Amino acid sequence: MFRFLLLIIVLIASMSNKAFANPKISNLITPVSYFVNHLHELHKLSNNLSKYRKTSLIGTSGIGKTQLARTYSYENNDKYNLIWFFDCNLDVNVGFVRLAKQLNKINNANISVDAHLARQEVIGYLTNQKGWLLVFDNLKIGENHKVQDYRD
Repeated sequence: MFRFLLLIIVLIASMSNKAFANPKISNLITPVSYFVNHLHELHKLSNNLSKYRKTSLIGTSGIGKTQLARTYSYENNDKYNLIWFFDCNLDVNVGFVRLAKQLNKINNANISVDAHLARQEVIGYLTNQKGWLLVFDNLKIGENHKVQDYRD
């Protein structure tokens, strides 16, 4: 019997016309060019983010969740001043440290780059900003604690 691993991508956004004071911050990888004809899924993703500020893409490995998130991010790049992907297969705190370094460099944010503090300080910083998108990729069932800080 085959066992399929469900993977989840959680997207959390704050959209606004109000921009960060400085240039865009992103670690977005351009989606593959052969990922086409997903207009319904992209529209639904966009509507969910506009309405709820959060959405999840759930399915088995290899069905295109990451490419869908990348395509959405790429096509809506003008709506966001910050787009940051976290790979939940790795230590999420490392991703927050990398983001903190970029925020400090570009926006003079003065966020700690200590692995134990960066997550909390980045979240606090983004709470007061508009126009950002965080994507938590490869989140496995039962690992919701990795994104639990994002509750309304």
